[in-house]
Amino acid sequence: MCSPQGIMDNIIGKAMDAAFQVVKGAIHYKKNHQDLKDEMENFKKCREDIERKVEDAQIRGEEIVAVVSSWRTKADKMTQDFENFMQQCTRKESILCYACSCPNFIGRNKLSNLAQEIKENVTNLKQEGQFSEIAFSKPPPPELQFRSNDDYEIFDSRALVFKMVVDTLKDSKVTVIGVHGTGGVGKTTLVKEVSKQLKEDRTFDEVVMAVVSRDANVSKIQSQLVGPLNLDLSNAITEEQISYKLWHRLNNGKKNLVILDDIWKEVNLKAIGIPVTDGNKGCKVVITSRNRGVLLRNMKVDRDFALPLLPEPEAWALFKKVVGNSVDSPELYSVAYAVCKECKGLPVAINALGAALKDKKIYAWKNALDKLKKSMLDEIEEIDPAVYTSLKLSYEELTSLDAKSCFLLCCLFPEDDEISIDDLTRHCMARSLLQQHADTLEEARYAVCTAIGTLKTCYLLLDDTDEDVVKMHDVTRDVGISIAQEYLVEHGVVSEWPKKRKYESYSAISIRSRSMDELPNELACPQLRILMLESNNPSLLKVPDGFFSGMKELEVIDFNRMCMSPLPSSLPKLANLQMLCLNECKLADIAILKDLQGTLEMLSLRGSDIEVLPREIGHLTRLRLLDLRYCGELKVIPHGVISNLTCLEELYFSDQFYQWDNKKTSGNVGLDELSSLTRLTTLHVHIPKDMLFPESSLNFENLVRFKISIACMHYGAVEDSAVTRFLNLEGIPLKAELNTLVEKAEELHLLGVEGLKKVLHNRGGGEGFLSLKYLIVQSCYDLDHLLGKPKWFMQPSRSFNKLTILIIRDCRLKHLFSPSSIRGLLQLKQLDVSYCEILEGIVGFKGENDEDELINFSKLKYIELMDLPNLKSFYPKLWNSSIHAQSLFNEKVAFPALERLVINQCSQITDVWDKKMLPSESFFQLRTVTVITCGKLVNVFAPIMVSRLQNLQEVFIAHCPNMEVIISKKGEEEEPNDNIVLPQLTNLNLQSLKNLKSFCTTRSEVGSLFNHKVAFPALEILRIQDCSQIADVWDKKMLPAKSFFQLREVTFYWCDNLVNVFQSNMVSRLQNLQVVSIDHCPDMEVIISNQGEEEGDEGAEPNDNIVLPQLRNLELRDLRNLKSFCTTISEARSLFNHQVIFPALERVGIWDVHNITDIWDKQSLAVQYKARSFCQLTIMTVWDCKDLRNVFPSNILPQLHNLDELNVSKCPNMEVIVFKNTNEDDLILFPRLRTIEILSMEYLKSFCNSSERSDSQPLFNHQVIFPVLNILKMRSLPNITKIWSKQTLPDPEEEVESFFELTSIDVDECNKLVSVIPSHMLPQLQKLQKLRVENCSKIETIVAGKTKEEKVLSNDIIVFPELSILKLECLGKLKNFCTSTSEAQLFFNNKVAFPKLMELSLDNHLKEIFREGIYAKEACIALGEEEDMNHNVHANV
Repeated sequence: MCSPQGIMDNIIGKAMDAAFQVVKGAIHYKKNHQDLKDEMENFKKCREDIERKVEDAQIRGEEIVAVVSSWRTKADKMTQDFENFMQQCTRKESILCYACSCPNFIGRNKLSNLAQEIKENVTNLKQEGQFSEIAFSKPPPPELQFRSNDDYEIFDSRALVFKMVVDTLKDSKVTVIGVHGTGGVGKTTLVKEVSKQLKEDRTFDEVVMAVVSRDANVSKIQSQLVGPLNLDLSNAITEEQISYKLWHRLNNGKKNLVILDDIWKEVNLKAIGIPVTDGNKGCKVVITSRNRGVLLRNMKVDRDFALPLLPEPEAWALFKKVVGNSVDSPELYSVAYAVCKECKGLPVAINALGAALKDKKIYAWKNALDKLKKSMLDEIEEIDPAVYTSLKLSYEELTSLDAKSCFLLCCLFPEDDEISIDDLTRHCMARSLLQQHADTLEEARYAVCTAIGTLKTCYLLLDDTDEDVVKMHDVTRDVGISIAQEYLVEHGVVSEWPKKRKYESYSAISIRSRSMDELPNELACPQLRILMLESNNPSLLKVPDGFFSGMKELEVIDFNRMCMSPLPSSLPKLANLQMLCLNECKLADIAILKDLQGTLEMLSLRGSDIEVLPREIGHLTRLRLLDLRYCGELKVIPHGVISNLTCLEELYFSDQFYQWDNKKTSGNVGLDELSSLTRLTTLHVHIPKDMLFPESSLNFENLVRFKISIACMHYGAVEDSAVTRFLNLEGIPLKAELNTLVEKAEELHLLGVEGLKKVLHNRGGGEGFLSLKYLIVQSCYDLDHLLGKPKWFMQPSRSFNKLTILIIRDCRLKHLFSPSSIRGLLQLKQLDVSYCEILEGIVGFKGENDEDELINFSKLKYIELMDLPNLKSFYPKLWNSSIHAQSLFNEKVAFPALERLVINQCSQITDVWDKKMLPSESFFQLRTVTVITCGKLVNVFAPIMVSRLQNLQEVFIAHCPNMEVIISKKGEEEEPNDNIVLPQLTNLNLQSLKNLKSFCTTRSEVGSLFNHKVAFPALEILRIQDCSQIADVWDKKMLPAKSFFQLREVTFYWCDNLVNVFQSNMVSRLQNLQVVSIDHCPDMEVIISNQGEEEGDEGAEPNDNIVLPQLRNLELRDLRNLKSFCTTISEARSLFNHQVIFPALERVGIWDVHNITDIWDKQSLAVQYKARSFCQLTIMTVWDCKDLRNVFPSNILPQLHNLDELNVSKCPNMEVIVFKNTNEDDLILFPRLRTIEILSMEYLKSFCNSSERSDSQPLFNHQVIFPVLNILKMRSLPNITKIWSKQTLPDPEEEVESFFELTSIDVDECNKLVSVIPSHMLPQLQKLQKLRVENCSKIETIVAGKTKEEKVLSNDIIVFPELSILKLECLGKLKNFCTSTSEAQLFFNNKVAFPKLMELSLDNHLKEIFREGIYAKEACIALGEEEDMNHNVHANV
């Protein structure tokens, strides 16, 4: 226990210690204060150093390290604390100085301690500022990293690829994808845009890209990835060390995308450091390449996508974007479009050419086009050399010499040519171009096909052609020609042989000319191996006799459409010639070819006019190939010629050669000679069906390719088929020697063939017909069914497993297939069955139990069933069909790919689809449905089908008398909002459906064709014909919101109950309407009905104008009760009133519309003018409108300045075409009218009424002007006494010329006319080319002479300088051509001349036509140049 003294001593001791510390602090105050100042100075220097480094980094655009930024914030606070402390010290010292002289020990102690504390903080912060790194480089912004174009637009042709790439990269199962396409097609641009989108939508956190190129250098690739990823490589030097860092950086748990652009060969992703192991889902890779094989074989991508060339419209859009809208100018358009077309959709070429030609003059464009056509792409001024270089790289990277040879060989063929693989094979064989020598043409073909496959995977050849041809892009071809400098290639407009100083270096020359007239007599080409010439000159280019003298090394001659008659004597002296093609050439005797027997291996005379194959051809015993296809004149092939050519591997006879002599009577070739050709692998031959086969059987076992027809006449292959083994048999029993051909055929036509049952049933049930792709069977009556069941019950048949097209016609079958055999038709795409009277089902179960397993036609796209009167179902059910009606399609068969269905004349079909059950994936791809003459059908689509019609585009239903609706919803519970939408339907055609009431029925009976339950958002074309029950087309009160807005064409024909076409609620939906045609609707009163507007229906308000902004063609025919186009409250008999506006209307046709008195309402013309209605009208036709008084009111004419053609006929009450008010004095001008045709107008008095009151008015008076009129045709105008008035010419002050462009006048049945042309009109008819006057009973002269008031000069001569046709027939009172005071008895006198007259036709009563010495000097010069002019005169009785 402590004593009080002890406690006191303790307190005092502590107090003394505290006082001592206070005194001590106060004593050291100045020292601590100074130490703080010194430390702060050092800190400021450190801070300034760091701030300088930060400023430098910011100038460089680098990102400041976060810890540095934090330190700078602390330094700012520390500096502020120091300044506050110093201010506090100053204030306290001031107080101490003035308050008293003794220091304040406690205050100084506090400041001293605080100074010491701040100094320690400054020291610590200074030590923290020892940074090894102040800043780091920012990652490149996406817009610079990928250089994406803000104006980039994904064309429609690329949109699908773009979407598929994006979707695939979002697929967790995919790690590596490839994009491939030809050089310059836009692969890099596409993947950049893909990466940009995926970065923006946060699919990937980071996207990096490296260009790989040809060398595929790992270090180079790594260096491109390291920068954007901001990797610290201070401890990484080798490729392996860098790869570790990249691997961990890309495998950091985030979603990363790596793009490797332009890969040419295999690249080891792991060696680069890209984590693509199976377990890693965070990093994905996109690879682009020109070689699909590299992507698939080497890089083993999970998915690959081909980027196609741009189609022509998109190519033009891109070209315009580069060049600008100047290409639309009339001067430049055609040339610019041709330049763009030469690019053939290759974006790199489009961009390069567009940039090079932008803002250039027309001559620069024409020069560029000329160079493009001459394959001189690299010589176009300012063209980007990258176009050439990038494509050349593709060639240089080819490792296959065969591929390089084939590539350069393709450059010799014409631009855009489909190059036959057969031709390439022959060239390679003749030139020995293949690296591994081929012993046969068949071996050479295999090598060529392999090389072509390589070129296609590298995109040096296009991959969109048939298997037997290849095609090369024009730009690629131009690059190839520039690579092969030893090739001379000139195609197109080559008017003369190319003038070169030397031809010594050329190994190949290919010239194709349209206009070359001659070839050099001799050409020194000592190195030439290939010569290809083609002439498109109709006269054929003649080959001189010594033309080949300087071509001693020539191995291949390939001539097309040349004149080789006779063969040049220099030709057989070519000691190295291996291949001679004289296709479509003019030939005579070719016997001298026998001198080539030591070398010639291939001879083609395809399409030539040769009539006899000389016996000497039999000496060419080395021939491997003889091609006589399309030699239609060839009738003689001497016996023994073919059999002597024992080395033949390929033999092609003309399809028209049938002069076989098996009886040895005519000395012609016999079929037995074919048995001598043991090496034959290819044979094309037509054999008449009644020709006896030789006793020695023909050996068809070795044939690899054949086209053999045994029939009355040659039968062509299926259109667009690219088969190499074709067999056509007609009206013969199936011989045993033909079984091999039947078995091998890819395309087989069997017409009236006996013995098929054994072949098809027995072989077809097992392993036969494994190559068959196209099969046509017609009139083969011994077949019970087409395919038998397989040999093994549990194993599906392999027979016909490549069959894609099957056509059956006129066969006595109840069923085509058994259920088990049908499962082998895995590739069937088209099924066409017709004229089979007893056919009940396509699939039947005779001899088999009915199977529950679904039959799936997985690839069948097209079905046509025609004239099958007993067809009940595609696959009938087992229960008795005579008791239970069956649908055509039921739940037993599925058609997941079916696009087009045609059902025609199948009278037993009651339902197309089962009403209750269908396979779940069936019919969803239907695009076109056609149903014709199916008498029992009441509807087309059952309720179960409605949801499957989302891709339906066209529907055509016709001649189904019991059809009541198209879509039936009977038996289905109707929901309030259960609307039917056909989103893709663009074309709907309904014809001769007498009982059709509605498109779709519901429980509520609706009287309109279309009601609120069915929507057509894409419908463009609507045609309704002979549907007499339809009273209204559209529901008057309600239509689906987005329906019918795309309508472009509407046609109604023979709809007896229709009173109008469009209701008011349809008006707003007609903004795209372009064509309206209404025909034979006797009750039709208006086209657009406004009735019911006051009830508040949607559509136009009562005073609104109806505008049809796109309507271009309007045809109204046989509408006896039509009153107006659109009715209003005031009843009017004018067709067009103020409520309807047609700003785009170009054609108007009005036929048999008897109720209208005026076409235009005179009161509405101001509205029409303001709205520019009818301003685009070019053709106006008015026929048989009985109450119509005129065509045009004069004040509508200013709007018709584009009128080009006017046809008016059979309007009995019409007196004038143009009605003009009596107070109007202005001239009427038709500035663009070129054709006038006025026919059968009984009361017509004049074209335009005149203020002059006279019964005798001319057709044309001085008030109407036709500055460009070309053709005038008038017939049956009984009231017209004169065509032109005496004052037809307008006042010279008006400066308007009329009738000066008239080229043809045709006058017929105008019985009050006395003459045709008044003399004062002659100066205006100097361009007249044809004058025809017929059946005008009162005409006495054609040209009326001048009146007494007009001055007559004796030397006046009437000249028709351009008249070439003159026909004057059935003119009983015609006396002379031109009235004259003298020589009246002559028809032509010395006052009329026709310098260019070529055809003259006159009545027989005109006896004296010419008399020597008294007709004009210039008369009938053309008629008399080469023969007596009377020989060209046709006399008519």
